[in-house]
Amino acid sequence: MIDRSILQELRELQEVGEPDIVAELVDLFLESAPESIQMIRESLEKGDADLLAKAAHSLKSSSAALGAFGLSSISREMEMRGRSGDISEAPDMFNRLRSEFQQVEDALKAEIE
Repeated sequence: MIDRSILQELRELQEVGEPDIVAELVDLFLESAPESIQMIRESLEKGDADLLAKAAHSLKSSSAALGAFGLSSISREMEMRGRSGDISEAPDMFNRLRSEFQQVEDALKAEIE
């Protein structure tokens, strides 16, 4: 769910006296990811493959930056489906994505507590 070595690499960038870099990045992710997930939901409701590709791309990149490679992988699959125009399997992927996000969210919150 989370590759903690990525978070450790980020922690190594931490400068003394500066705000916790990992906490700041996690907070930004936990603010933006639900918006991307909502956009994905809306794209599926509308059958909008372009919106799906855009929203999934955003989530793919931000989740990978924090070591959430499972979430990033599902997002990549959804992005590819959106780019191809074939989103018939995307609703099933969306269920996996929501489940994975919940696990990632819990793990990231535990990291910064």
